[in-house]
Amino acid sequence: MNANPNIIIEPCWNDYMNWLSFANAGMLSSRINVDCMNYAIQHLPSQTPIIEIGSFCGLSTNLISYLKEKHGVKNPLVTCDKWIFEGSETTISLGDSKTITHKEYREFIKESYIRNINMFSRYDLPYTIEVFSDEFFNLWKNNTQSQDILGREIQLGGKISFCYIDGNHSYKCAKRDFENCDHYLEKGGFILFDDSADDSNWGVNLLVKEIVNEGKYILLDNTLNYFFQKKGGKNEPAILSFQKTKENQKKEKIRHDICLHYYQLGSLHQKNNQLNEAKKYFSLAFKHSPAPNIEAGYFFHLAEIALAEKKTAKAKKHLKKCLSLIPDHQKAKEHLNQLNQI
Repeated sequence: MNANPNIIIEPCWNDYMNWLSFANAGMLSSRINVDCMNYAIQHLPSQTPIIEIGSFCGLSTNLISYLKEKHGVKNPLVTCDKWIFEGSETTISLGDSKTITHKEYREFIKESYIRNINMFSRYDLPYTIEVFSDEFFNLWKNNTQSQDILGREIQLGGKISFCYIDGNHSYKCAKRDFENCDHYLEKGGFILFDDSADDSNWGVNLLVKEIVNEGKYILLDNTLNYFFQKKGGKNEPAILSFQKTKENQKKEKIRHDICLHYYQLGSLHQKNNQLNEAKKYFSLAFKHSPAPNIEAGYFFHLAEIALAEKKTAKAKKHLKKCLSLIPDHQKAKEHLNQLNQI
């Protein structure tokens, strides 16, 4: 299954992220996840919330907050986690430990999360609701006024722009998370599935292949995990590519018009024997469009001005430069031949 060829997910991992990952525990499966988050945050369709399902100790939460800050994005980040892990419902002890219980472990992880976001996301704290994702989306559906783990009130509900799904990775649970996200996700919005790689043994890998086959989403990247964009948005890769092409064409026309304007001014001043002014405007023309034909014309006119100033050696130098760019420039050839015969 090939990702969309119209985009390149650029690497974005940097020194700050290194330091953050040293201090903030987490189970980030790949730095490519962060590259995908970075792309989504740069291309969000609106200012509606970003959702994270599954927060653990807050590494991905803090990375999203950092990317929001980096790109000046104001979308609120809303996360949910119950901090109840696989196996904890049926056993009291943590693994074969005789001293640590699942309850203590859960409390430690939650406290770590709170400490981490208060450190690394302190100026734009996420809202974290302590519920399973099914409960979270039920609250979202009913536009419930909820209290987050820091005691703050937030009105849930409405459209969302990006969802990072990193909760229960079984097929059944991941599918429910996807269906809930899909219901509220705007056109042009993004979904990133953690642990969905082709070599993954989790059920979420079966789900992402179904999403590809259904055709409602554009597969942006599956270098490792699957990263999607909902079709129909004005920020789709093909549309963005077309807009960029049109924008570049517009800029090129502006550059061409400015270049032509300065070129005409240079020719006018040269005709009136105002040689210093002519050189200034030819130089400006070349600066705004350094294409080979413009550059060759620039050196040809400098040669003509040098001849008018009776600076033969300089004229030869400019003519040779002109011919190196356009070897069949007839007037330059004629002038050079005449100078060589002197």
